[in-house]
Amino acid sequence: MQALWLGSVLVLVVAMQVYLLLRGLRHSTHQLVLFEVYLSLALLTLGLAPALWYLLETLVDAKQLFFQMKVSAPHYFAYALPSLGALGLGLSRFKRPSSTSDQELLQKVQAQLQAEPYLPWLLMLGGFCLQLLQPYFLANLRQVGHFGGMLLWIGTIHLLLAPIAARVKMSALGLVLLWLMYRSITSTFFGDLLFWPLLIALYAQMYYQFSLRFLLGSGLGVLLGLLLIFSFKYEYRQRLWNDPNQGRYLQHLSEALQYRWQHPEGWYNVGQTFLTRINQGKHLAMVYNWVPQHEPYARGETLLSALPVVVVPRVIWPNKPQTGSLSQWYRFTGHQLGRGTSANFGICGEAYANLGIWLALPFLLLWAWSLRAWYEYLRRLALSWYPCLWLWIPLIYCGLLDQENDFVTQLNHGFKGTLFTLAMCWSLHKLSGYLPRNNPKLPLPRP
Repeated sequence: MQALWLGSVLVLVVAMQVYLLLRGLRHSTHQLVLFEVYLSLALLTLGLAPALWYLLETLVDAKQLFFQMKVSAPHYFAYALPSLGALGLGLSRFKRPSSTSDQELLQKVQAQLQAEPYLPWLLMLGGFCLQLLQPYFLANLRQVGHFGGMLLWIGTIHLLLAPIAARVKMSALGLVLLWLMYRSITSTFFGDLLFWPLLIALYAQMYYQFSLRFLLGSGLGVLLGLLLIFSFKYEYRQRLWNDPNQGRYLQHLSEALQYRWQHPEGWYNVGQTFLTRINQGKHLAMVYNWVPQHEPYARGETLLSALPVVVVPRVIWPNKPQTGSLSQWYRFTGHQLGRGTSANFGICGEAYANLGIWLALPFLLLWAWSLRAWYEYLRRLALSWYPCLWLWIPLIYCGLLDQENDFVTQLNHGFKGTLFTLAMCWSLHKLSGYLPRNNPKLPLPRP
């Protein structure tokens, strides 16, 4: 009976996921489908992956699994599905702007890039240098260095939309992807290797308008690439961290790949690891299991305390709490993290831990609406003031799209990312008056 019920939930979630996928593909040639991506990731990590894991628990001996979900499936989905519905409702665009708004922005961006041909190269060079210098930044300026390093990816978006020869664009893009791969290998964190190419592709799709076959083929390739990464990531990390002579990245990577090739039976564990990693629902279930049975509802404490933490600079408040504090994780889950392990319960988990189910849903609705309003304001500002501001949206939103980040982390990244973006765009706008400009021609032809 439980397997039948879970199968019904799984069919519902898959249908919603397919709907979002088709909707995103249909709109991707004439608008930036940022929130379709947001909802797809939320549905994947909080809906589809938990449903598959619950189904796996009913079919497989529990001893063969890495972990068990902390609450029953009906208990979990009674909150998870309404939460996803609240996020979807808040992100919906009820008052539809002009159907040409994003295309109008795209034309204005092309005109600005034609008038300022140096802009993509300036951003890419600045971002690359700041990434090299980032480890040497003072603690108080480390986040500025973090945002500064993202200029490389923002510059890449500028480059793809600029009227530059295709072979130059592809050569530069290849070098950027190689650098991104190198950074992922040396840091052993491979999230950026997926996330930034995805955000860059959203703009590229509007400009180049790739075919549906190409998009689906690319999506399948990305999925296979993810499985490959998960097949060797743990082995690679262990080899690298246990090596007293740090720096032999390629050797350890080659050995980890060779080990996986020689031990194909490990692919079963790879599948579990992959499903475990994308199953953000396991953290939500831990919060759901612990609060309020062992820890009372926080009654908005961590949500309200996030505001001064985000707004007040650390220079004025030296003892300001760190975002993503481990103490909050222990408080709301009762679980102590091991050395070198990081985890978070996400915006849905924190909303429940503070407000309970019935107040958490309006909060999530309001938060999602704020994300949409935030984006619409930036888009209007780009239309009226600085068109290329629209290309900086990924820098602002890259910390807001991850369902693993808690409220203070998301708000902190979005607020400071917006300030950094506006300061950079204002500086570039002023700088353009002192540098040579070309005369733009509208409308510009498609590639």
